[in-house]
Amino acid sequence: MPRNYTDKSLWNVPFAVNNINVTLPGEVSPYFSTLGSPGQVTYGSQDDTGKRIALTLSEIANYTYTTNGTLYEGVYELVQVDASATAANIYTGACAYYLFSNTTSSWVVTDSAHATSVAIAAGTFLNAVTPGNYTAIFVGGGRVNVKYTASLTNSGPAIGDVVVVNGATAGSYDDPTSTSAVLTTFFGIATVAPASGGLTACYVKNVITRI
Repeated sequence: MPRNYTDKSLWNVPFAVNNINVTLPGEVSPYFSTLGSPGQVTYGSQDDTGKRIALTLSEIANYTYTTNGTLYEGVYELVQVDASATAANIYTGACAYYLFSNTTSSWVVTDSAHATSVAIAAGTFLNAVTPGNYTAIFVGGGRVNVKYTASLTNSGPAIGDVVVVNGATAGSYDDPTSTSAVLTTFFGIATVAPASGGLTACYVKNVITRI
């Protein structure tokens, strides 16, 4: 079972981390459903937004919807996608961004077109999500497949290259030619050689956090 950052279990098998797109988190136990309670909602618990689970490589297969791609070890977080986000920019491997305002919850993320700053990454989207809905994103501590821009800056991409967020191109990532100017946009290290327009694995050492 996943090691979670809460006082209760977040998610139980069978369920896919990369296939959550629901209007309301919350699941009515089948036991209570048989007693005439409201119909079962899709997911988790209604107070789980912002909570995280850590999954090992040996566990992740139990939490993966393979149609939406491959998942690896790492930390995953339940968030809400801001209703104003552009749906076309929310896809498998796209960068998720934080919103910063006095009225926005810490657990609301958005796309590159609506970010407070395209340097402030929140993690990586794992599937297409309807703006306003809830989903899980990858927030670090392992590997994730990221979608690269159609034309990489680095003409000779390789394993070990720095991976940066590339907000100018619909939430994609890039492989720069130099590491000297990527302090604010650094995301991780390529564990598979980046490819223009490709979706390949990147290692993110630290866990991106917001309280």
